[in-house]
This record gives sequence, structure tokens and C-alpha cells, in this order.
Amino acid sequence: MSYPDKVFDGKIDKIFKIIDPQTNAMQARVVLDNQNGLLIPESKATIKVINSENTMALTVPSKAVIFDDNRSFVVVYKTRTDVKVKEIKVLKQVGDVTYVSEGLSEGEQVVTNNQLLIYRSLNS
Repeated sequence: MSYPDKVFDGKIDKIFKIIDPQTNAMQARVVLDNQNGLLIPESKATIKVINSENTMALTVPSKAVIFDDNRSFVVVYKTRTDVKVKEIKVLKQVGDVTYVSEGLSEGEQVVTNNQLLIYRSLNS
């Protein structure tokens, strides 16, 4: 709002699911180029969202995704004796569904119950 004549292009990194009852607004974290140092952290802005994605992606239940050390993982189940942790690249998350761009193949089954316990036991 400090630069009404300037447009800053960026990408939404995270949308917080809480609506402020006083403003009826949601917060979002936007990553953008700030080479000139015009913007300061925690700044407020009005944003215009344009969705230009037109890609196919696999989906998994959001509760299956484990976030650890700035990376995302799932536990893949093949048989009772063949369970593996796989790193995935999350394209985006919409509610209970996470879109995956890399790391999984179609048809692979992911664990959605006790996955964190299994993840920790396989990575210890």
C-alpha cells in the first residue's frame, strides 16, 4: 500500500486457514523479489491472485504428509514387511488434499494412520 503505482509479482507460499473476525480477511505468506529493498518483513498488502497452473498431479490425503527438516515425506506401504519413507515435492495443499509433483508413482499406497510413528522408527 506504500507504493500504489508499483506492482510486485510473487507466489503464495502459504495460506493460513484462520479468518480474522474483525477484518473478514485471511493471511497469506507471499514470496517475492525484493532486490530494491522497498518492502519490509511483516508488511500488509492487498493482493490479486491469478491461478495459472494447468498441470496434472498425484494427490494424497494431507494427513499422510510428514513435514521434517523443511522437506515433505510420506510412508509408502507395499506389504507388511515392505514399508519405506519417500521424500515428495508438494505442489500445493488444498484442505484435506495435497498435490504431489515429485516422489510418488501412481498407485503407490501411503500410510495415513500412525505414519509419524513409523517414519520415526524407520529414520532412527
